Amino acid sequence: MPKPFVDVKFSNNYENLKNEFPNLPKVAVKVFTAALKRDALRTMKDFKEGIKENSFGLKRLSDLTIKKKEREGLPKPTYPLYGVGDESKRQSYMNMLRIKEQKQGFVVYPSKEKHHSEKITLNRLWNVHEHGMIIKGRGGALIRIPPRPALRKALERAMRQRNMKETSGIIRTAIVLWIKYRDQSYLNKAQAYFLKGLEPYAVVGR
Repeated sequence: MPKPFVDVKFSNNYENLKNEFPNLPKVAVKVFTAALKRDALRTMKDFKEGIKENSFGLKRLSDLTIKKKEREGLPKPTYPLYGVGDESKRQSYMNMLRIKEQKQGFVVYPSKEKHHSEKITLNRLWNVHEHGMIIKGRGGALIRIPPRPALRKALERAMRQRNMKETSGIIRTAIVLWIKYRDQSYLNKAQAYFLKGLEPYAVVGR
């Protein structure tokens, strides 16, 4: 079981809201869950887009690495962590994140699947790049790979977008309207609002 790197759980605000409405139907729980899933999916979205757009301010690649990527015909050879891009879909670095639902939230983690190069698993490759590492190259030469913490920066970016006051207000309004009119559409609209444009990033698997 991969170690959870992003663990989004119900906050006190959500617990307080639930306590105000103790007899909510199970369908209302989906609204709370959608708000939590939004934060996890934003992290996955920001991870991918931050690498794709080179907007994390990560340490620049060495000239040797850039020239090697150019010889291999890779797109965006100056972009750190960007290799074949979307070409290998699930098995490229920027598409490595997976999501799993737990009892009170979601976990986002690097996949255990093989990288498209077939040389290393994605989660091991993530560990190398996220934290940095010294490895042995050809002839036993030591090569220092500096940390390029794209996941940490993606999480920070996602959390900056989080507005708990707005989230609580949307949930509260949807619940009050449901109680008043017994119309589930208000809960469905709140759920859809939280997840708008994010579901394509909900990649599951090992």
